[in-house]
Amino acid sequence: MRLSLLALSLAAGLTAGSRAAPFRLCTLDQPFYPYTLPDGSGQTQVLLRRAAQSIGLAFDNHVAPRRRCLEELRTGQADGAVGAWIAEREAYAAYPLQGGLPDETRSLALTRFLVYRRPGSTVSWDGHRFQNLGAGQVGVQQGFVHVAKLQATRAAYDDGARTAAQNLEKLRLGRLVAVIAQEEEVASLLQGRYQGLVEPLDPPFDRTVLFLMVARTFYEQNHELTERYWQAIRNERESAAYQKYLQQYR
Repeated sequence: MRLSLLALSLAAGLTAGSRAAPFRLCTLDQPFYPYTLPDGSGQTQVLLRRAAQSIGLAFDNHVAPRRRCLEELRTGQADGAVGAWIAEREAYAAYPLQGGLPDETRSLALTRFLVYRRPGSTVSWDGHRFQNLGAGQVGVQQGFVHVAKLQATRAAYDDGARTAAQNLEKLRLGRLVAVIAQEEEVASLLQGRYQGLVEPLDPPFDRTVLFLMVARTFYEQNHELTERYWQAIRNERESAAYQKYLQQYR
């Protein structure tokens, strides 16, 4: 009887808090500084590992092109990925919700995407529409959620580049008239090759909240564990230790 009760207790603990197989995270195979990096040292990757450890969840990270990560999420080959919320993704990805809306208190990070142009260019952005694009195109990275918003502006665009650096190079060469890219990533690039060659516009193109997106198949089979993981992300993100880590990272 005691052995049976112990077995039931252990089984309940595994169901509520952990599982034998690792949580399979798929991240972009190109740098998305400072949030995800191919070597696993990005801020959100560190946050996800720490949160997983706090609830006894084994963790495994692999890299792939953005579109493949989303496809792996859709088919259940990956358990999670870092990304922003858009309604279309809810068909195959679960998000932490509060009142039916994405819960930013359990997000991984908040970042901004800005519009960049060459100095001296007359291209402008008012928060809704571009002006003075002429026959030029706006660059945006493939697989990013900002393509839909860019399409709504009716501006011509190019989403063939996999990295912000590739788009900045196209901008420098005159193959693009503007680029949409993540603020902190471009700031690091402007300290090197593109210093003085690119400038940001105001207002931002988008305020982007990054979440741990969880495959629907994983969420349905591990509902309580997933909710505990999202809560652990919030707890770890707000912790003094993680805040100290962010300061050292910067």
